[in-house]
Amino acid sequence: MDAKIIEALSEIDASLKEEEKNPKTLLYIFARIKIVIDSGSNQKLIHKNKNLMKLIRYFLCDKDREVRVASLRTLRYISTSDYALKYIRRRNILHFVVRSFETEGRSNERVEACKFIKNWLELSPTTFPMAFMAALVSLAEAENDDELKDFAVEAVRLLSVSNTALVAWCGGFRVLINSIFNLKADEGIVNNTILTLLYLLNNKETRQYLKKEKELARILAIFTDTEMDIRESELEGLISLGKRVIIMMSRSWVGLIFLASGGLRQIIENICLPIKPKIKEAILEIIEEMITIPVETMQTSKSLLKNYLAMLLKALIHCNLYRSLTHLAIEKSDPMAQRARKLLKVVTSITSDLLPDAPQFSLMLDTHKSVIAAELVAEIDSCTRLKDNFSHLGIIYRSCEMLSKEPFSFIESQNTVISGIYKNYALGMIDDNEFNNLIKKSHVLKETKKWKWEIIYQIMAGPIDTPPRFYQALKTRFLKCLLSYYMPSRGLFSVLEWHPNNFIKAQVGTLLLGLLLSQTEGVILLTTTINEGFFVMRKCFIAEIADGIDDEISVKEQGKTISNRLFSPDKMKVTMVREYFKWVGLMTNYRTGIALLNSSNLDSKLMKLSTVEHLSTVVIPYLNYRESISQDFLIYSLQSDDILVRKHAMEHLRLLFRAGAYDITWAVREIVNQLYSPDHRIVSCALSVIEELCTDISNLRVFIETGPQTLTRLGEEGAKCLISFLSSSSGISYLSQLDFIQKEMEKWKAKGNFDYVKKIEHQSEIALTSQKKVYALDVHTPFANSYNDRLEPLWLRKLPFTIIVYISGSQKTYSLNTWVEISDDVYIVGQVPEVEVHENDCISVCMQLGIYNIDSRGQETSDCNWIKCQPQDRDLDVSNIIEKFGVSFKFTTIKKTKFLTEVSYRVQVLPKATASIKFPKHLYGELVQTKLGLKKLQESKHANELVEYLKTDAQIIQKRVALWGLGHIGSSERGVHYLNALGAIGIIVDIAEKSSTLSLRGTAFQSLCLVASTNAGRKELLKYGWICSQSKIALPAQSEKIFWLETDDDFKTFKEKCEEHDRVLDTFILTNEEQEILSHIIGLGNVVRRSEAETYLKAKRMSSPHAFVSVPLFHAVMSYITVFSFKLSTRKIVHKLFEKMYSVQKKIDEIDSYKHIY
Repeated sequence: MDAKIIEALSEIDASLKEEEKNPKTLLYIFARIKIVIDSGSNQKLIHKNKNLMKLIRYFLCDKDREVRVASLRTLRYISTSDYALKYIRRRNILHFVVRSFETEGRSNERVEACKFIKNWLELSPTTFPMAFMAALVSLAEAENDDELKDFAVEAVRLLSVSNTALVAWCGGFRVLINSIFNLKADEGIVNNTILTLLYLLNNKETRQYLKKEKELARILAIFTDTEMDIRESELEGLISLGKRVIIMMSRSWVGLIFLASGGLRQIIENICLPIKPKIKEAILEIIEEMITIPVETMQTSKSLLKNYLAMLLKALIHCNLYRSLTHLAIEKSDPMAQRARKLLKVVTSITSDLLPDAPQFSLMLDTHKSVIAAELVAEIDSCTRLKDNFSHLGIIYRSCEMLSKEPFSFIESQNTVISGIYKNYALGMIDDNEFNNLIKKSHVLKETKKWKWEIIYQIMAGPIDTPPRFYQALKTRFLKCLLSYYMPSRGLFSVLEWHPNNFIKAQVGTLLLGLLLSQTEGVILLTTTINEGFFVMRKCFIAEIADGIDDEISVKEQGKTISNRLFSPDKMKVTMVREYFKWVGLMTNYRTGIALLNSSNLDSKLMKLSTVEHLSTVVIPYLNYRESISQDFLIYSLQSDDILVRKHAMEHLRLLFRAGAYDITWAVREIVNQLYSPDHRIVSCALSVIEELCTDISNLRVFIETGPQTLTRLGEEGAKCLISFLSSSSGISYLSQLDFIQKEMEKWKAKGNFDYVKKIEHQSEIALTSQKKVYALDVHTPFANSYNDRLEPLWLRKLPFTIIVYISGSQKTYSLNTWVEISDDVYIVGQVPEVEVHENDCISVCMQLGIYNIDSRGQETSDCNWIKCQPQDRDLDVSNIIEKFGVSFKFTTIKKTKFLTEVSYRVQVLPKATASIKFPKHLYGELVQTKLGLKKLQESKHANELVEYLKTDAQIIQKRVALWGLGHIGSSERGVHYLNALGAIGIIVDIAEKSSTLSLRGTAFQSLCLVASTNAGRKELLKYGWICSQSKIALPAQSEKIFWLETDDDFKTFKEKCEEHDRVLDTFILTNEEQEILSHIIGLGNVVRRSEAETYLKAKRMSSPHAFVSVPLFHAVMSYITVFSFKLSTRKIVHKLFEKMYSVQKKIDEIDSYKHIY
């Protein structure tokens, strides 16, 4: 032992032996205690020193406040561990700390007592004294705005998790519920309290305390208690809080099961009662928000949120939603009837997609209102035919609609039936005479400013699409004049701004090109020089386009400066010139067009521009990738030095695959080459595309032939990609050669399974419980594209978005070209060319479409809609990504210098939902796709261990690991048979229906939805009373199987606690006078007796002051206010009565002879 410590301990012992107890002694001892405690060793010698504790208690009873402060500080300093606090607890010191904590104001004494209580809470919550808990509850319930009130509420919340029984005994849950409905409470505090209650509801051991408290019923009271007396001024605020609480609870499995098992039914049924309109409206809003989950209900892929939404609908229907909404909807006198009808339409539409047993109206409608009921059914039946009116939408919507009218490429297969009907209609409605009249009315043979573009479009969209009429238009020079308008050298179409006002001309040009390429005479017209007079001889249309391309090649290869370039970057952004390059791409969709490209040498010239950003990204979406010229162009684009071009090309390959163009083996090798890029963004994008492409066996074979050893060196991302190859025999053979499978299985057994559970449940939690995402831009899907889920926002890539960045310090402006990224959301991304950002720089960004500024709704604005990243934003957020209003600013730091590297806009694609949260690939789920993989899994016995987790009393996390792992095994036919052999399906069903841990029921349900992916799985589930919808979601036929809570009333914990406290209280021996005083002090907590008790105690204190310095009475009173609930004002009266206890300071050690309540 260090000599300095020995000396300090010796000096402490010597001081404690002194008979005279001087406050200076405490300061002297504190200095020595500090030496021992700071040494980190021999602390127990301090804690075990009974004389030291008695000395601290002695001075806690001192008259001088500063002495009491010093005592509390000393006490806090020696409270260094759980062991120390347990020892302090037995030294009968708590009464005096409580007295100090409940003094008036924010004195040093009170602050020190608060620090000591906080210290105990953090170090040893399980031994937290009841005396402190009672003090915290009374402070939290104080009517005045005490400075430490928030501390008390937060302390109660934290203790409710670690010492639930104590909080329940002391009325702490009443405090938490009150804090939720405190109109002045911070939103973060309210959310934390709700999450805490959900945590406690999850397990039976903690849920029982909430049940017996009956406090949770108050959460729903604003909607269930129709007799509740609420001031009108507070009603809206309480309704808003109540809505938030219920929505937040419903966004978790625990909360959903709790609500569906109890008060949600009463809330829903109340909409049929004559309650306050505001409350009825709020209930409908709750239901609307509950079912507003961003999922594509019709897509066949498995989705976490889709499964959740199905169970949510099942819960709502279990709580009588259909009957209640129907009842309200047919009550036309009720002002909420129309809203109920709209909601009923939405619910009907979603349930028909997701639920196997959607309710039938015929069983529910009131026969006395059959006419109204029939109208309702008809209205709901027509809901899918209702279309929104988007006429008010701005430049983006009109731009998208223009794109949707372009000729469809081979991956955008239009509805040929509808197209044929329209053409036949157009041809049938217009005879030859009417056609000739339209030609004349178009004024095409006159000067261009007199042309009637609506009529021209009407002609080109259908009536001209027959050989006789084509020749008639050719003969009358209609087509020649029209083509002449689009000649670049004339500067008519090419100089127009890229704006919706000019889109009709672009549409006519697209139709004209398609028409000319479909006829031999049309091709001749495209390649014939145009003679406009004796002195004016123009090249043919194709030759002029070729000249423009030659200029771009010269700029690229020779670095020439050419003025007035046709396809310059600026013109491609803001003028209709970009349409010419799109038309070059569309030529690959016609045999004659490809021949024309060959004969004019445009095909080879085009290849030279494949790596040029402002041209390549425009033409890529329009090429026909069944043709070798298009495939070569995309491969060359993947070899570009420009990151934007490469990412654009890779993302387009992903879309080709999603659209059904599976034979893209020609691109696989070049994608593999991207894995060797030094840029992590390219590698990450390539991995993502490879993983998706290789779900097709042909692509996977080509991928394996390339021998991409680099994947094994790319860490978790590479492993994730390799795991997806296990679903094919060739993939398993390839990975076996790399010795990947065995190592990966060992890794998953040790850690991978747990990481998977954390990842997937974190994704689900974020999606359901986080605040609604902020979108920087709303974009509406063109109607022509809305029927096809496979395309994603392909059309969005065709728009010329530009992100403008302004740095305040350098006063520089950057114009960023963009690409579209698709992950959980859609992003428009611009790469910044390493812009240094100084400490005080403000970064401002705005979005442009063409040359027009746009706001977050896609409306054209005269001024830039700047979104700013201020210096203080970067100070508050230490991460490298800062989000403001849906715009993400990405930074990188090199040698303490910060650079802005990327800006991205989160886009909300309407009216479609955002991308669903899909199940990540699971090792076991991929292995069981093949016989060899299943054999390896069987040999490993991993599945057997997972089943044992479910059978035994394993940890919750282990059970969740087992449920997810077994669910993925059951997602294939082979896997279902394997699970049957293990007896696993019945066990999972049993957990989903009977587990006392509510979150496990939810996880088991998700697991069963995976099993429902196959016919074999659905047949097995049917044996257990679980039926499956067309979306392959498994649900119990009887909802009561999953929506229930315990009804067992055998709850003895509090009974035993009461008996224990009674035994302690019965040991107190008091005089008759002291018993009478105690009786009146207890009466202070009684509304009826309070006045009488106050009068008595005031008189008694005046007549017999000695009675209030009795140690036995003081101990008895402090014990009673620990066990029973008293308001803070009453407790302060008690402390005032005994404020002269310092006069018996030397007798205070008597307190050790009495029994205590801890």
